[in-house]
Amino acid sequence: MLYNDVELHNVTAIEAIPGKPGMRLQRVPDSVRADLNEGASGASLAPTSCEVRFVTKSPTPRVKLYSDVHHEYVHVSQGDFLQSEVMIEPGATRTIELQAAVDLPGLVQANGLRSAFAPTVWRLRLSGTGRVHLVSVDAGGLPVRPPMDSEKPAKRWLAYGSSITQGFSAPRLANPYVVQAARQLGVDVYNVGFGGSCHAERELTDYFAARDDWDLITCELGINLHNHTMPIAEAADRFAYLARTLGAAQPDKPVVLITAFFSSHDLRPPSENVRMRADSLRAAVRDAAANCGCDNVTLIEGTDLLPSLRGLSPDLVHPSDHGMTIIADNLAARLAPLIG
Repeated sequence: MLYNDVELHNVTAIEAIPGKPGMRLQRVPDSVRADLNEGASGASLAPTSCEVRFVTKSPTPRVKLYSDVHHEYVHVSQGDFLQSEVMIEPGATRTIELQAAVDLPGLVQANGLRSAFAPTVWRLRLSGTGRVHLVSVDAGGLPVRPPMDSEKPAKRWLAYGSSITQGFSAPRLANPYVVQAARQLGVDVYNVGFGGSCHAERELTDYFAARDDWDLITCELGINLHNHTMPIAEAADRFAYLARTLGAAQPDKPVVLITAFFSSHDLRPPSENVRMRADSLRAAVRDAAANCGCDNVTLIEGTDLLPSLRGLSPDLVHPSDHGMTIIADNLAARLAPLIG
């Protein structure tokens, strides 16, 4: 979305909060949040993979951000080139003073280097699970504008899923597999991962189906229901509705369902209830893809993307930073033929 001549990427709503500076960024609008489970409603306010993007001729613009709840880390880039990481204290406003590498755009162009983002585009990528407010962007009186289409990737990927999609266990949530795979593919990514609360609500499916800003959607499903009381039949109905609705709504765009990644459940004997539930949820995702009647719906097994515990953190659920890279490499190879 656009706000005060800057682009707020992966942000679908902003809100002024009494007693807090600026505008709070959120990944899902309130009209949809109201129909989600409590965890997802809260997680949709987290600024994970949200970006403040703009172009200006000022060599030293300033961006003021406020971080509520806890520490927030901001990755500052000129186009594809990561420049620095900035930390904002909880409950504090931080003015981030940018310093342009003025020779960068010319050198990139002169050497014919390919980049997904033009090096003239400032990108401040957020990574946390708290709440972040944009207070201001100041270019010292010079004009500020959002990036043009030619200055950013042409293809856009919407990634829905659990905390693994959101980026838990990746350093500072800054490099989840979706961010790494998007970088490899040269596409823009909307990260709509919800830690502990990916329940595939019908209202969320309808919201995704109605959006016209994605060229590919992936849905990592099942793992947040491994230890949940939701009946398998209800989960299967939700997965089937998701596959059928997304596939039919935009039949010319790839829809990819991803079963649960390898986790501690797969180390249990097949006769144990937790293992049987995990197997049943994976089967429900497979059935949803196979029976939706949509040629654009594809299934990818999560265990093919992360095939062993070697890529996991000690909790044996969330990938380590190495595991995130393994998933990204394998997924990018699977998605490349689909996205073109």
